[in-house]
Amino acid sequence: MFLFNYNTFQRISLLSSSNGMAGDLATLSSDAEDYFQLSELNNSLSAENALLKEQLLHLKQQESQSTDSMAFGEDSTAVQYKYFEAKVVNNSTRYNANFITVNKGSKDGIRPEMAVICPDGVVGRVIACSNNYSSVMSALNQKYFLNVRFQDGKQFGTLNWDGKDHRYAQLKSISKHTDVQLGDTVVSNSFDGLFPQNVMVGTVADFEVNPADQFYRIRIKLSTDFTALSYVYIIDNKLNKEQKELEANVSK
Repeated sequence: MFLFNYNTFQRISLLSSSNGMAGDLATLSSDAEDYFQLSELNNSLSAENALLKEQLLHLKQQESQSTDSMAFGEDSTAVQYKYFEAKVVNNSTRYNANFITVNKGSKDGIRPEMAVICPDGVVGRVIACSNNYSSVMSALNQKYFLNVRFQDGKQFGTLNWDGKDHRYAQLKSISKHTDVQLGDTVVSNSFDGLFPQNVMVGTVADFEVNPADQFYRIRIKLSTDFTALSYVYIIDNKLNKEQKELEANVSK
């Protein structure tokens, strides 16, 4: 009450100041609400993207099979790959063996030996899971070897990181007789049973023939920026187990 015994100008100034503070608080409250709404929207969009990727791959499978429908049974049109979106909660790029932690685990259907990609391309593969988290061996790991091929189907080889620059990896086992050009696109193949075909890997940055073994030394500019990973997609190949069991039996 004492404060309001001042003159009219002071009372107006005080009320104006109070209104300003109230406005600031309302703005902060609104900003906070907008932030959480954007976070929820981002999670929702990530999940929707995962579903759309799955549906797109299904359509591509159906299209490739439609040329000879009599050669496939009913199960051939089933979705072979299932996508799970996940958030990156830890990541490293400065070591020789780099790993990524994501916020999806065994309770979400994730298990070891699942492929991991991002919107820009290949990321790595799941190697261990807890209930709520999974550890991913990054493609930026000297122990990780990825089956890849040239997009135009010229030849396939193995991608491996040399532990130096996080932007580049080395493509091996490409014969000197292969026609290689700067800018050629390299994508995944499905030989390992983890990745779908044609996931972007990178482009040829430079190359030379190794005189010692007559194979190219090829440096690939990776399409994925591993320093900026935020959300990834984990891929479950539903036919992977069947493929591995068959191959194991044949090799005995």
